[in-house]
Amino acid sequence: MTAETAAAEPVGDTTIEVAAAPRRGKRWILLIVALLGGSAVLALAVFARVHVSPEDAARADLRTAQLDLINAPGAHYTGVLNGPGGKSASVDLYVTNVGDMSGTLEIAPGRKLNYLRIGTKTFVQGSRDAWLTYGFTEDGATTADGQQLEQLSTFYGMDLSVTLTPDSLGMFLGSAAEYGQPVQLGRAISIDGHDSTPITSGTVTTYVHAGRVDRIVHASFDIRVAVMTSDEVSRFCTDLRPTVSALDVASQKDTKVTSVGSWDMSCAPTCAAIATLTSSARGLLDVTIPGITPRSTTPVDNIFNDSVIPRPDCTGVVEMPGNGSTTLTCSFIPNSGGQVASRLIIRPILGRALADALVVSLTDDAARALAKSACRVTRIGRSSTTAESGC
Repeated sequence: MTAETAAAEPVGDTTIEVAAAPRRGKRWILLIVALLGGSAVLALAVFARVHVSPEDAARADLRTAQLDLINAPGAHYTGVLNGPGGKSASVDLYVTNVGDMSGTLEIAPGRKLNYLRIGTKTFVQGSRDAWLTYGFTEDGATTADGQQLEQLSTFYGMDLSVTLTPDSLGMFLGSAAEYGQPVQLGRAISIDGHDSTPITSGTVTTYVHAGRVDRIVHASFDIRVAVMTSDEVSRFCTDLRPTVSALDVASQKDTKVTSVGSWDMSCAPTCAAIATLTSSARGLLDVTIPGITPRSTTPVDNIFNDSVIPRPDCTGVVEMPGNGSTTLTCSFIPNSGGQVASRLIIRPILGRALADALVVSLTDDAARALAKSACRVTRIGRSSTTAESGC
C-alpha cells in the first residue's frame, strides 16, 4: 500500500459519513415543520370557532332552523293567534307545505271553529254560539249553525293560508337578519324537556333547539311548532278525504240567490207554495261585483219551513242556472181553519262536481307536498330561497 492510497481511504470513509448525516436531519426538520404547520392551522380553526361572535353564531343557528322549517313537508302549530281589539284564539292547526290545512280555532272557551283549507278554498264550521261570539247576527248564526261555510282564508286579518305555510313562515323568521339588522340571543328556556334558545330578528323571536324551530313569538301570534314527516303529511291528506268529499253541501259564497214566494190560497183541498229563485254572481259581500264569472249552474239547498207541509217533498237540492231563475212549487193540504204562513230557506251550496274536484286537488297536493320537501332549499337569499339544481 502506498502512502497516497493509505491517506485516501480514510478521506473516502469520512466523506460518506458526513454526507449521510445532513440528509437524515433535513427529513426530521421537514417533518417537524409539517407537524407544526398542521397544528397551527388546527389551532387557528379552533380559535376562529371559539372566538366567533355570539351574534354571528345566532345568525347561523337561526338560518339552520329556518331551512329546516322551509324544507319541512308540513307543520303542526299550537298556541294563540292575536287579533285587533284584544281578540285572540287558541289555534291547533296542521299545515302542509303547499298550504292545505285543517284544525281548530277556539275563539272563546268551548267555542271552536273548525278550519279547513284545500287548494284555493277555505271552509269554516261552528256552532251557533261560536258564530255569535265571532260576530254573526242572530239570524246569521242560526243559519250557519253546524254548516260548513266557504269563507275567506283570513282570520283576524291574517291570511292563514299564506302566513302559516312552512316555507313562508320560515322565510319570515329571519327577514330582518337577512338585511343586516341586529340579531339578539336570549336566555334559554325549557320546552318539551330540552333547552331552547330565543333568537330575536326584527319583530320575531324564534326559539331554536338542535337546528329546529320550537316556538315563534310575534305580535300576531305565539305558537309552538312541530315539523311533520312525509308519512304524517301523507296520512293527513288520506284522513281528510271523507271530510273533503262531504263538502258538496258546504255553503258557497260566490253566488247570491234570492227568492220571492207566495201562497196560492184559492185552493181546496190541495194548495201550493210557489217561489221564484234568482241567482247571480257576487263578490265577497252581498253585492254583485263586475268581472266575476257566474257558475253555469248553481245547486241550491232549499226547504219550505212550515209544519203543515209534508216532507220530504218540500226539501232538497235544486240545480238552477248560475245567473238566472227557476221556480219551486210545494203542494200541501192546509189544516182546516188554520192560518198558513211559511218561509223558504235557501242556501247555495258547493255541489258534487266541485267537491269531487277538491278531492282530486287534495290527492295532487299530497304528491306536490312530498315532491317539494324532497327538493331541498340549501341557502336563503334576501328576495328568495335557492334550491339545489335540478329541482
